This record gives sequence, structure tokens and C-alpha cells, in this order.
Amino acid sequence: YEVVVCNDFSKLFDRLKSILKGIEKKASLFSNMAIASALLDKDEAIDYVVEYVAYLKTLEPTIAVVRSGLLLCMKYDLEEEELFSEKFSEITDEKPDPPLIRSLLRDSFGDLDVIYENMADEYSHRTAIDGVISNLKSIKEPNFISFEKTGISIMHSIPW
Repeated sequence: YEVVVCNDFSKLFDRLKSILKGIEKKASLFSNMAIASALLDKDEAIDYVVEYVAYLKTLEPTIAVVRSGLLLCMKYDLEEEELFSEKFSEITDEKPDPPLIRSLLRDSFGDLDVIYENMADEYSHRTAIDGVISNLKSIKEPNFISFEKTGISIMHSIPW
């Protein structure tokens, strides 16, 4: 949310797409809700909002994606509003209530923080200094493979 609000979305969007591809599905959904919420809070050039809505259309139509697309279409008066309204009706029996949907998008930030915290913990665990040092030591230890019939001796720096 903060990244989108504080920066030019046209310069961020391609990088955000590549990041979203690399994270788990649940985090991606919450991230898309945060992006949509940020775009709702600021005035962005319509061309980039249209591009983002087109990206949302490529995703599985979950309630998070549909809510995000619907609110953006309503704010920017995009023709995809009907499509997202239909998807919304298929997913839920409720009528679209923009203030409620917007608050639901904002409520997702807490879940997103927890997901990113778990990802950071996992990353720090993988890069713990003890593990890195033991990996470096094992790489430095040479391994020899000898073939007696051919008389070839090969040295590998990475253990098998």
C-alpha cells in the first residue's frame, strides 16, 4: 500500500507483477487488495489503472480480486465494471457496497503483515550465519573421484 501511494504507479507496475508471481497465492491476493486500495486513495493516470484492471482480469476471480477490480472500475468509470459486478454476484449474494468493500480491502493489511513477517523469518532462518558457514566449509573441501580402469582422477569442489 505505502509503496503504491508514495510512488508513481507507472514505474512500479512491472516490478510489482514480477514480485507477485514469486510469492505465495495468499500473499498475492492480499497484495493485490493493498495495491487496489492504494490506487483508490490516490489519483493515478487512468492508463495505468486500466492496465492494472486488465492484469486483475487474468487472475483467478476470487472475492479479493473481484472486489479490487470492481472498486477501481467504479472510481475510474471503466467498462469492465459490469464484468466485475457479474463476478461479484456469482461469488456472493450481497449487493456491491463500495464503502464496505473498501473497508474490507483495508482490513487485509494486517493479514499481509503477518504473511510477510513469516516470509522474512523463513528467509532469515535460511541465511543464518551457522548454516552459511557450514555450507562454505563443505564447498571448500575437495572431493576426489578416481576411475581405476581409465586412470582418470577428477577433483570436484562441490561435495556429492
